[in-house]
Amino acid sequence: MTRVSPELDAFLRTEWRATVAAVTRTTRDPGLAEDAVQDALARYLAAPPASVDNLAGWITVVARNLARDRQRSLASERRALGRWLETHRDDPGAGGSGELLDIRTALAALPERQREVCALRFLAGCSVEQVARELGVTTGTVKTQLHRARRRLALELAA
Repeated sequence: MTRVSPELDAFLRTEWRATVAAVTRTTRDPGLAEDAVQDALARYLAAPPASVDNLAGWITVVARNLARDRQRSLASERRALGRWLETHRDDPGAGGSGELLDIRTALAALPERQREVCALRFLAGCSVEQVARELGVTTGTVKTQLHRARRRLALELAA
């Protein structure tokens, strides 16, 4: 069993809820806030900074930054989808069952890892870090697989 430092133990016992609440006030999303605090804690455990005077403060700042990054990423994806829908609004074939079938066929043609990464990232709404954790790979691997999947989907759907 791994021993937890006294500072970390104290944080988990006394500061965890307050830290999640503080991040929730920023994000207005308790689930996102808790995920961000967990991710910040994971970063602390993976590579602790040389000196931290206030662990709860450090984790709060990192978690808020992670949560904001996630919110910006989701907002960007929503804007891109909105632009695509606006572009194809007057196209009678856009978004129709034929196009959905094409997308499903293209997704099914992807290699298994690319399909998994796309499903977790775009359908389940997971962050790159969450996808990496879920699949037991690095974030770099997730980004590479997403890039390859997007490129392959673009080629398949353009044909």
